Amino acid sequence: MFKQTVSLFTLLFLLIASNFSQDILTKNDGSELSVKVIEITEVLIKYKLYENLDGPLYTIKKSNVFMIKYENGSKDLFGKKEDKTPTSERVVVYSKVGYNKQYVDRGLMNLIKVNPLLILNGDIPIYLEHKLNDKLSYEVGIGITVFDYLYNYYNSSLGYSPYVEQHTPEMGYSFRASLRFYPSNYTKALDEFYIGPEFSHRRYNTILEKCDNYPVDAKQEYRAFTDFKISGGYVLFITENIFFDIYGGIGLRFKANSISACTYSESEIISTTPVLDKAILPAISLGVKVGFEI
Repeated sequence: MFKQTVSLFTLLFLLIASNFSQDILTKNDGSELSVKVIEITEVLIKYKLYENLDGPLYTIKKSNVFMIKYENGSKDLFGKKEDKTPTSERVVVYSKVGYNKQYVDRGLMNLIKVNPLLILNGDIPIYLEHKLNDKLSYEVGIGITVFDYLYNYYNSSLGYSPYVEQHTPEMGYSFRASLRFYPSNYTKALDEFYIGPEFSHRRYNTILEKCDNYPVDAKQEYRAFTDFKISGGYVLFITENIFFDIYGGIGLRFKANSISACTYSESEIISTTPVLDKAILPAISLGVKVGFEI
């Protein structure tokens, strides 16, 4: 009985020892091999596969090996493990439910944009957005204003006189400025979702030259809109350099109209009366800009 017990423990010891008598070769890419190291030269490591010690002799360059852990527990370090994940795109845990989102750094600094939909309002601006840091940017836009098609379509007589008034459009200007915060932990400023305050001012200039086809002394007129809003949006890149900026905002609009209204005397002599209209209105904006990175 004693001899059987000693034999059993001897067998177990040999089995356990065999598991620790192999060398572990770890390559730079993180893969591991169970081997028996035969020789290490200045440039090569010679080894046999542990599961086939009677088999062929293999060689590998030391520059391709990160570490060898020997059967006695000692180690030799030769290099550095490769990180195969691109620096501009790393997978991180996005939520506790296991959804993964890729981290992307496009290296953006400036975006140039146009807003084709504003042409219907007679406003032709160009925008520049500049990154301040990884989370913040500012956007400024300047443009010219001409004939406001939408406004004049719904207000053909401008609402100041029962008579037909003829207003000749002149060039005006527009200006916008906003500060943007990009909250995502997976992109940097100028990419994906943003939110922030926005200020804008538009001025349309016109001249009143006729009332009901009767010439009058030319009168300078204007319509001005000043908006203060909280805006948000999403910058969506469709190619490496071209994107859509889909946005919306809500706030207050301060309107000021200075119009010359036509009046008729009993002798049918047409005269003009200056009318100044001011109001505070809610302001809502929705739109899309198109641009490219510079």
